[in-house]
Amino acid sequence: MQHLEQVIKSRIPGLQSLITKTIAELETELNRLGKPIANDAGVRQPTILLLAVQCCVHIVFHTVLISVYLAVLSASITKYALQFLRISIDQPAQ
Repeated sequence: MQHLEQVIKSRIPGLQSLITKTIAELETELNRLGKPIANDAGVRQPTILLLAVQCCVHIVFHTVLISVYLAVLSASITKYALQFLRISIDQPAQ
């Protein structure tokens, strides 16, 4: 029983460190997410609408970004495919 007590006591500082680190990470995440929304309906609705608009803007921006990336990727693949076909046509199989 003494050994178990010593093991538990020896691990307490590590657990305290882990708890402190986890609390700090949670506080950082909460700060990143922003302040709580007010309980007043007159304030809450515009705030929620603003958050929704910001979310939509991010979605549209990333959708456009992905579309441009896919267009560039498609053009590159087409270019290399055409080059490969020209090589195949110009050099008959032996």
